[in-house]
Amino acid sequence: VGKAPPSHILSLMAPWDCPVNTTRIWCVFEKHMAVVKNHKFDVILPEEEDAKFQHALETSGMQPIWELFSKVDIQSAQATSEIDRQNILHLVDPEVDVQDPKAYSKKCSKLNAEVVSRLQSMFAMLAVDNINKRVAKKKHVPLPAFAHAAWLLESLRADKQNIEYAKQLYAKGMAQSEKEGTTNTFDHARLLMKYAAHLSRNGMVEGQILGKQYLAQADALFQKLNATVTAEYGELLKDRANALAVAGDYDGQLETMLESRRVLIEAGARHTRAYPNVIKSLARYYGYRKYPRHEVHALFDEARDCWIAIGGEYSVGYGMLLKEMAVFVSGEDTNRAKELFQEAQRVYIAAGCNQTSDYIALLKSIGNFHWEAKDYPEAKRYQLKAKHSAEKLHFTHSMQHGVLLKELARTLATLGEKEEATQVLAESSQILDRLLEERKDAPPADRGAIFRHLQKTKSLQLQVQADDLAVHKQPRQNRSSRGKGRKQEGGAEGSNPQGRRPW
Repeated sequence: VGKAPPSHILSLMAPWDCPVNTTRIWCVFEKHMAVVKNHKFDVILPEEEDAKFQHALETSGMQPIWELFSKVDIQSAQATSEIDRQNILHLVDPEVDVQDPKAYSKKCSKLNAEVVSRLQSMFAMLAVDNINKRVAKKKHVPLPAFAHAAWLLESLRADKQNIEYAKQLYAKGMAQSEKEGTTNTFDHARLLMKYAAHLSRNGMVEGQILGKQYLAQADALFQKLNATVTAEYGELLKDRANALAVAGDYDGQLETMLESRRVLIEAGARHTRAYPNVIKSLARYYGYRKYPRHEVHALFDEARDCWIAIGGEYSVGYGMLLKEMAVFVSGEDTNRAKELFQEAQRVYIAAGCNQTSDYIALLKSIGNFHWEAKDYPEAKRYQLKAKHSAEKLHFTHSMQHGVLLKELARTLATLGEKEEATQVLAESSQILDRLLEERKDAPPADRGAIFRHLQKTKSLQLQVQADDLAVHKQPRQNRSSRGKGRKQEGGAEGSNPQGRRPW
């Protein structure tokens, strides 16, 4: 790591996809100090490495490299002097076991996450700046680069600003494709698919409608190009399955997920990240539908083995899988569920993805787990962490946030904090009311889940006002009746409130 001037850190990353300085303890520590002292911190790529970086952006994508930075680990980093290594580790955490690089240290994990987040931020901005400069000069940019750079931004920090930047990148890619007459190409179909997924995750009502249109256009184009036995088409089918679940077509959801798995297998794409995501979705669906538990466990195990085989243990997808596994086993093995939740948290933090909606969903799930275990103070702690994270990232105008507030209010009421519970319930009701009003012209299926949660919120308001807390102490007595409700709500990722005990 070079220094010039004293408050400006320049980090030479070579080779760019496996930088040596991320394995050296002095370099990792200096990067950490740059973050702590709020010094300017930039990465430098030699010309040859920069060309390789841009090539990866335009072709294979950035996710494998993104996850490489997740493996920054100061406890495993090397030093020429063993005394230096031990002294640095003790400076970070006086109680750390310097002889065991796998010994857990909260302070070292926090340092790793800070360094990883800064490195990811630098590379994301390098990618975006390069695209914007080429667009400004009216130079051609390969279409995959737009989607890959947008993905980098969303993975970095899914706040309003980055989501808007990502949307602009997709729009620029679409505009270029139309201008150059490449709207009938495979790359355009793939861009449509990625843009559709982005809008479905992050758009308001109009954006989600547009996302459905783009998904249908991408599907038609893949079929026109005879590209229906590809990893990309298998991924599209997975996205369509989720859309069917949101619309309430659960038979169609299952049929499409099975078709997605078949396509991915026939395309030889078991080594891609799409495959374990599909298997996880199937496991989740089977869990909702009360399939034999050994079948659900087998699917979860298959998904986990896939992530490990492709080196994705530091990916968000792997963290999401661990969360779903924890929710599934929580009713039969609370200790195992705790271990899985803790592992999921470590994965998100190590991947630098603890400022995303998926991480908020994880916190919410952990809060619900503790509520079911009647550990109400711990449930409150995690639900408040989820609430504060959502507010920080401006993720408060969504059904998921309305449900989170309802569940937080339930916990507060259980703890006897009636005034706070009433206030939080009013906020939840307001959010859900606004969402229903915005969707007044949407199909009934798109409004159904919001309406059901609003009714539950209003019912809870009456119970809190009457100081009738008995219902909060009987979460397990309504399992059979709640099962029917679950069947109506479905098992789509994102369609059912994350963190409910659906199993």
